[in-house]
Amino acid sequence: MAELIMNPRTMLKAQAELRDALQGKQIVSEYDLVKLKYLKLIIKETLRLHPVVPLLLPRECQETCKVMDYDIPIGTIVLVNVWVIGRDPKYWDDAKTFRLERFEDGHVDFKGMNFEYLPFGAGRRMCPGVAFAEAIMELALASLLYHFDWEFPDGILPAKMDMMEVMGSTVAWCACFLFLALMVVRLRTKRRGDNNGGVKLPPGPWRLPLVGNLHQVMARGPLVHRTMADLARRLDAPLMSLRLGEVPVVVASSADAAREITKTHDVAFATRPWSPTTRRLRCDGEGVVFATYGALWRQLRKLCVVELLGARRVRSFRRVREEEARRLVAAVAASPRGEAVNVSERITAVITDATMRAMIGDRFGRRDEFLELLADIVKIGSGFSLDDLFPSWRLAGAIGGMARRAEANHRRTYELMDSVFQQHEQRRVHVAAPADGAMDDAEEDLVDVLFRIQKDGGLEVPLTIGNIKAIILDLFNAGSETSANTLQWVMSELMRNPKVMRKAQAELRNNLQGKTTVTEDDLTNLKYLKLVIKETLRLHPVLPLLLPRECQEACNVIGYDVPKYTTVFINVWAINRDPKYWDMAEMFKPERFDNSMIDFKGTDFEFVPFGAGRRICPGIAFAQSNMELVLATLLYHFDWELPSGMSPEELDMTEDMGLSVRRKNDLYLHPTVSCFAAAAAVVVVVLLLARMLLAPRGEWDGLNLPPSPPRLPFIGSFHLLRRSPLVHRALADVARQLGSPPLMYMRIGELPAIVVSSADAARELRKICIVKLLSVRRVSSFHGVREEEAGRLVAAVAATPPGQAVNLTERIEVVIADTTMRPMIGERFERREDFLELLPEIVKIASGFSLDDLFPSSWLACAIGGSQRRGEASHRTSYELVDSAFRQRQQQREAMAASPPDIAKEEEDDLMDDLIRIHKEGSLEVPLTAGNLKAVILDLFGAGSETSSDALQWAMSELMRNPRVMEKAQNEVQSILKGKPSVTEADVANLKYLKMIVKETHRLHPVLPLLIPRECQQTCQIMGYDVPQGSVIFINSWAIMRDPKHWDDAETFKPERFEDGEIDLKGTNYEFTPFGAGRRICPGLALAQASIEFMLATLLYHFNWELPNGAAPEELDMTEEMGITIRRKKDLYLLPTLRVPLTT
Repeated sequence: MAELIMNPRTMLKAQAELRDALQGKQIVSEYDLVKLKYLKLIIKETLRLHPVVPLLLPRECQETCKVMDYDIPIGTIVLVNVWVIGRDPKYWDDAKTFRLERFEDGHVDFKGMNFEYLPFGAGRRMCPGVAFAEAIMELALASLLYHFDWEFPDGILPAKMDMMEVMGSTVAWCACFLFLALMVVRLRTKRRGDNNGGVKLPPGPWRLPLVGNLHQVMARGPLVHRTMADLARRLDAPLMSLRLGEVPVVVASSADAAREITKTHDVAFATRPWSPTTRRLRCDGEGVVFATYGALWRQLRKLCVVELLGARRVRSFRRVREEEARRLVAAVAASPRGEAVNVSERITAVITDATMRAMIGDRFGRRDEFLELLADIVKIGSGFSLDDLFPSWRLAGAIGGMARRAEANHRRTYELMDSVFQQHEQRRVHVAAPADGAMDDAEEDLVDVLFRIQKDGGLEVPLTIGNIKAIILDLFNAGSETSANTLQWVMSELMRNPKVMRKAQAELRNNLQGKTTVTEDDLTNLKYLKLVIKETLRLHPVLPLLLPRECQEACNVIGYDVPKYTTVFINVWAINRDPKYWDMAEMFKPERFDNSMIDFKGTDFEFVPFGAGRRICPGIAFAQSNMELVLATLLYHFDWELPSGMSPEELDMTEDMGLSVRRKNDLYLHPTVSCFAAAAAVVVVVLLLARMLLAPRGEWDGLNLPPSPPRLPFIGSFHLLRRSPLVHRALADVARQLGSPPLMYMRIGELPAIVVSSADAARELRKICIVKLLSVRRVSSFHGVREEEAGRLVAAVAATPPGQAVNLTERIEVVIADTTMRPMIGERFERREDFLELLPEIVKIASGFSLDDLFPSSWLACAIGGSQRRGEASHRTSYELVDSAFRQRQQQREAMAASPPDIAKEEEDDLMDDLIRIHKEGSLEVPLTAGNLKAVILDLFGAGSETSSDALQWAMSELMRNPRVMEKAQNEVQSILKGKPSVTEADVANLKYLKMIVKETHRLHPVLPLLIPRECQQTCQIMGYDVPQGSVIFINSWAIMRDPKHWDDAETFKPERFEDGEIDLKGTNYEFTPFGAGRRICPGLALAQASIEFMLATLLYHFNWELPNGAAPEELDMTEEMGITIRRKKDLYLLPTLRVPLTT
């Protein structure tokens, strides 16, 4: 089909043959194919130019023979390059051209007799399915050509057709054959080491040359622990010998063998094999997990046991665990009703945050990247890649590729570790340290401990920064991966065993007696919950083979010799399911540990999920604390169901193998707030209700409060705001129902609020303007930036294909963002799209009407509302973006400084320079911190871009709904500019009607309809009403600016109302305060007006605008979307027609 598209004449000829032969039949049948000679030629020519197996399948020479007088040795791999033969000018005229006529005489065929044309091979190994393939190809091609005509999409020319090939199985098979051949040669030539020399090795299955037992171990897929258990069971071998590639391996599958390895011969088996992937993962320094046995490991082990993971240190992180458990409840509770929760994801997040906070004192800002790398480490570290099994073979490494992945992972991981240390250092800067520099356990995190020990010195082997990074990585990986996987298996087994879950929940709820949260004090009495975790660790040890050990000296284990350098695996998965030690071993039965002395501390060798001996996991207490608290929290606060009515036995329990064994598919469950948790919530509600009902009578007795709508217990007037998602409209309606009082008192949840809907009340606010960064002179200095960006806007819109609508919302957002950021950092922000993506989220979070904000003392409200969590995530992202802006500005300054004098140009300081200079001068009464600088930049960018962009969109929307106003504005612009190539800011000063349009847009569509809320600092009187201290004040400027008391025909878009020029938006006309008034008036008024007026003039001068699809003006959707600002709910799409081309 590709060649036919490239050769239209050939396609037309083939279609003509087809349609002549079929004479209008409805379908093509195989009987019709006999007549289609030209179609058969097409297939032949295609097979010549594009043989799908271009090297055929490789053959191997079985005996030395001669080919064209050359000797071909026995064992040689032979490839027949039919692609080259099919294009050889020796056999084919015009060989690279698609020309069917060459086959017309019928002498050359692909049946294996014409050796210049062998697309299916020849001889004994010729493809036996030629007839089958030929029938399918001919019928399919005939059907496509008969029923359809074909063209390129988007007017692409045949010459532009992409004919790039993708190579498939042939090369891969050849590589495999070559690899095996070379390995066989190596095997034959190297000195054999299979002679045991009288050594009594453990029994093992039969082996193949070269690969050993690799084919048997990998035969049943990647779950190696299960395959090894089956092999050991068939051989009845508690200790089994294997050879995996070049690696000699011994697998222990009994408690007796495990005891001898981890106790009797503990020192001999105390080191780890240092595989190629491990070397690359830890090339900058050894940690505690993979370190070889010696002085460094003993020292690191002691540090972990005594300093980092001791019982006292683990207890010091109790508050962290309890906080993260509460966040988990909040996250689950905030999920939409009826929607399944990804429990795997939630558990991973809570365990990761609890672990990382213990290490650096804070959640890691790049947690998701860390988790992604962790999952890769789990795969890389399995030890069963070609790189690790054939360590001396570079070709094995090239095919396996795991060592390369390990190197890449190492680079990214250690870069993230630098970020960890940087975040830790920044946090320490902001936390005041004690005068003596000492910190108690509650303040000191694990990174503090490691740096303190490094600084103190006195160690036998000094700690390097590489060691510290490796230790933190080991602790994080081990502490988060294993605990999170275990908890997922616990929840999976509880869902499969509802009776066990009910019993665990009953124990919990009986012990907690309706408490609002689970604390670590409650865990002591939860005996059955501890049994559930033990039983999960028995059935689902997350390290089923533990971590491998290496024999340092030949020794005897249960009567068998284990040679030096043998890699040893302890198959705890097999031991934990061995009927010799466990009744009903495959059944989930926590009661088996009731009144049992068996524990996982490494002394009961039939149950060693954390290992035993010197190499036992040092973080058992840490893992146990995390798992017990999180599991108790999940079971206490929620009841759980499987989604879609699934029965317990249908739950997928498939494992995914790596260094650890995790669930292959995430666990999704339906949560329901339990009756006990609901009862706890009722207690909270009652307490809050009592406080809310009693507080006003005590604190505000005798006050003359403004009129108030009826309110309900607990929620106050919150229900009245739910009439509309647009709160400013709902508040205006409530005020109207009360007779339009100038002030209205409301209690919204716990929040006492005063709503001002009168210009008279707003006038009582004091007037002040703070001008430093955004004075008129400063704003004027950036006119060149605005003019450049306006030119880019015109160019972008003009480049739109004729007849295609422009997303004007998107174009306006981009130009305003660039116009705002360039005065701040001197150039466009490289991560502008990230900032624009974040802004809508900030706008929604900051609306002030979430449950978190309205019930600030209620933990349950915060859990359900979820805005605090979203606020924290938004904070991290936005401050990371500001850091990027600072870095970009610094790089720009450095580049300018490094430029030659004849190239470097002087630039006026931007706003960031001003802020940094003020910060360095230090002459302020309250010094500016780095946090202040970031917050100011965020405020300026957020306010400067979001509000101006929204106002411009509303202006264009109103102009489209009012064509008369649009025409009048365009006439004014044209008469002032008189055919100039572009608009300048000097021209804008004379555009009086355009300025009225902007004012009228601000009146009907104030982007901050309730302004920014204020708080009353002391009880005072406004218009005869008492406003209590602590009240939140909203000025409903949207209602004021549509009040018929102040505006004739208030709902109509009529710019002419501002013609006399008496009313302005500077904050002195209180019926018109879209930017506020008084001390808190928007300081960026001049910047916003300059951007809005200039961009609007540019759009009206260079283009005519129409609504798409012939829509009438009144059909334009003007729906608002509520946040702290009011933006269009749907993007504005318009059809532009270029009037005045932009010239340079």
